[in-house]
Amino acid sequence: MNDRAKELIVREVVEEIYTAHPDLWDQFEETGYEKAIEFNFLHLEHLQTTYDMDDINFFLDYTDWVDSVLSRQQVETYITIDNFERLLRLIPENVEPEEETSYLFYLESAIEMLQARQDG
Repeated sequence: MNDRAKELIVREVVEEIYTAHPDLWDQFEETGYEKAIEFNFLHLEHLQTTYDMDDINFFLDYTDWVDSVLSRQQVETYITIDNFERLLRLIPENVEPEEETSYLFYLESAIEMLQARQDG
């Protein structure tokens, strides 16, 4: 995935999240918005690394870490799930076909893990 695609995906995802959850502005203000941008670049970097390593456990471990970090900052798991679902929708338009299938599988697996945690 090239840098331009990453930038487009990250900006769109974060804008959508803050539009869908306006309470995040009240809770985290501009600093939280900027952190969301940083985290989304990290999500994409970890998807790429997971693809390069061909090891889904790398992304699942990362997801576990992200959820624990964000939970300590009062960001609930459903926001991370929402974020990953938005990435699922935008990635197909912006990555090479050979990466797309893997990225979507990694995200779907991470969402399932987070949903099980949230429900359990």
